Amino acid sequence: MTTNHKNMPDDVNELPLFKESNITKKPQQKKELQEHEKCIVCNQTRFPIVEDGLCSRCYYRIFKKSNRKEEPQQTKWSKHYEQCISCQATDFPHVNNGICSRCYYLKKIKKREIEQQIDLSIKDLSIQQRRSQNKSPKIKQWSQKYAFCIKCGDNQTRHVARGLCLECYEKESYNRHSGGHNYRPIQAKLTYQYIFEEYVNKKRSLADIAKDCKCTRQNIYKKLKLWDIPTRDKSEASELAHERGKLVFKREDEQGNITEVVKQKIKVNENFFSNWSNEMAWVLGLIYTDGNLLISFMKDNRYKKEFPMKRVSLSQKEPEILNKALKLMNCNAKLIYSRRREYKKTVAGEMYRFTINHEKIYDDLTKLGLTPNKSKTITFPDIPEQHVRHFIRGCWDGDGSVFLNRWEYMNTKPKIAASFTSGSKTFIESMAHVLEKAGLPKRDIKRDRESYLIRYHTNQCRLLYQYLYQDVPSEQYLERKYKIFEKYFGKLTTDQSDNYKD
Repeated sequence: MTTNHKNMPDDVNELPLFKESNITKKPQQKKELQEHEKCIVCNQTRFPIVEDGLCSRCYYRIFKKSNRKEEPQQTKWSKHYEQCISCQATDFPHVNNGICSRCYYLKKIKKREIEQQIDLSIKDLSIQQRRSQNKSPKIKQWSQKYAFCIKCGDNQTRHVARGLCLECYEKESYNRHSGGHNYRPIQAKLTYQYIFEEYVNKKRSLADIAKDCKCTRQNIYKKLKLWDIPTRDKSEASELAHERGKLVFKREDEQGNITEVVKQKIKVNENFFSNWSNEMAWVLGLIYTDGNLLISFMKDNRYKKEFPMKRVSLSQKEPEILNKALKLMNCNAKLIYSRRREYKKTVAGEMYRFTINHEKIYDDLTKLGLTPNKSKTITFPDIPEQHVRHFIRGCWDGDGSVFLNRWEYMNTKPKIAASFTSGSKTFIESMAHVLEKAGLPKRDIKRDRESYLIRYHTNQCRLLYQYLYQDVPSEQYLERKYKIFEKYFGKLTTDQSDNYKD
């Protein structure tokens, strides 16, 4: 017979098994009931424990049959199985994978008993191992990065921050806020007139005023709020710190030496790219080849906004050309050195660069045709005819090359060659057309991987040498490339200067 669990009553007391007349109390069951607080199958205390650690509900489902009228037996015990594959009976209903309800719950009980035995054995082993090895309790490290205080060397007082114990941290924070002097405020100076004069008119910082008054900067800040004196925002404070040389950062040079550098406000001739000149055309050619335009966003947590910052940077392997460009622009920006770096597939060599954060210079360069990520999209700009050769010389100093070809199988003098490479086909086509107009022979543009190339040889290089360097001061070209031309062809004479007058 099969039992239908869907028709099972919800209340346990309605079951005929648990009527007082049907239950025979056995004195031996009291000890068993006390041993099991929860059902070993459902792990619940909702129903009372009846026998063998089973609650009344699980016991009824496994071992008892319902007292209802017999129903006609079905043709099949389950859809895919005719009987239980474990006990080979059809007395209990099918549950899962050809197993009846009794076998299913018995396997569940055995599995739980095995897991409990394994847990107990693991605990016993761990206790025995500890006793055998006599392990002492682990000693906590003083901090994650430091074994002791970096100032006093003590590791008994607890760590607070930056490798300092509590006492050293309090002293360091006090010295930082008070300026290192004893905290004895001069009450005669802490007046409205004095603080207003020093903070608003003289534009001194809170730390400087606190040092004179022998108090902390928080004390001065509270006085400003008490007397409703308007405070400076972050941009004004940073500008004042720039001007007075209070911002210090660390920089690494070519030998790997780290030095402290005072961050200064960058000064530059903001009208340099507004009007055409030979100097401006040469620097523009450098930026067209080795420069970069970038718009970064600076977060201001106070207003919860992002403000755009326009930047212009120029990078080169040789610092000579960068120093000359800065001198022509009347700029005091410092060169930043980057060491050689290796990545998974590429290698970035040593590099020098400078960066200028200036909105007007950025806008002037965009008007002249420059854009961010310009390598494959730039076009030749509209330049007055007298300044074109200076612009091309700047481009050649950036992405051009001059070298001597030597063939081992020929016992001849090495021959000079000059080439220019660009990622934009339209730009190099326009440059080749301009050079052809200037008297140089027409050259075919060749494809070199992802870039384009034009090349000149021997006598063609003589014309290029005269076109680029005739009557040009040394402040407007790269010395190394010029000396290769000069060593091969000799110095330029004044007779040749009539061909290329500005």
